[in-house]
Amino acid sequence: MAVDREFYICPVCFDISKTAGSHHGRPMIHCEDVPSGDEMLRPECFEDGNLKSRAPRWFLQAVRETAGLDMLDFDDHP
Repeated sequence: MAVDREFYICPVCFDISKTAGSHHGRPMIHCEDVPSGDEMLRPECFEDGNLKSRAPRWFLQAVRETAGLDMLDFDDHP
């Protein structure tokens, strides 16, 4: 049986919905099913292996593209 794993998520408060819309004045991000083990499920890291964020790559990429937000300054290393 197929499972529907598509949803929309708010890039600000992470509220989820089964339908498209806006939240906090920004479009909600469409999240599609990502196959297990896909590189997009892994967090982004600096070259030395330290995490830039714990969020998966698909989310950070979607936030940048869909909502026009850059959640992190990826040029700075802690």
